[in-house]
Amino acid sequence: MMKTDRLYALTLYLFNHGKSSASELAKHFEVSVRTIQRDIDALRQAGIPICALTGTNGGYEILSDFQMNNQLASEDEYAYIATAINGLKTVTNNSMADDIYEKITAISKNNNTGMILDFSVLREGDETLLKTLQSAVKNKQVVRFTYTNNGGETREEHCVEPIAVIYKWYAWYMLAYNTAKQDYRTYKLVRMEDVCITEDEFSKEHKSQVGTGCFK
Repeated sequence: MMKTDRLYALTLYLFNHGKSSASELAKHFEVSVRTIQRDIDALRQAGIPICALTGTNGGYEILSDFQMNNQLASEDEYAYIATAINGLKTVTNNSMADDIYEKITAISKNNNTGMILDFSVLREGDETLLKTLQSAVKNKQVVRFTYTNNGGETREEHCVEPIAVIYKWYAWYMLAYNTAKQDYRTYKLVRMEDVCITEDEFSKEHKSQVGTGCFK
């Protein structure tokens, strides 16, 4: 993590978690206590009101009257964003979701919508493949795999250009462009085996097809 990113993350952590010791912060950000002390000094110089409490239960704390910039959305809108991100956290171990949630809850403390999105059951068996396909989508890498049809009778090899991973009908799917059939298809992750990310480039640019009803 770059220093500027760490400084911002450190501010969010203190804002969300309250008083924290230097050793706790050093462990969380995987740096030395001395680095944390230097970071705290840098934040103070930037105008962040951080106080140092001494003693057995001491630590660093942001003054209670400090407010993060919350002008991008209303309290209710931030609450719904936080609910959605928290739901995403239940389905993936991606640290980015944790970071985003920290930012949202730092901006708005009123994050109660009365709803909880829990997709944790979807992590069973699919998490590694899900991360692999997300990476392939992001980097525009062609994916090769063996696919079993709905009846489990035939297995075919496919070579596709992945566009997105989709949660629908209580399962994960991959939306992709099948170059052999020259058509957009969806593939259920639990039916995919021997998945291989190739170095082949996409044959063309793909606009998002999500929501176009192209499930097979």
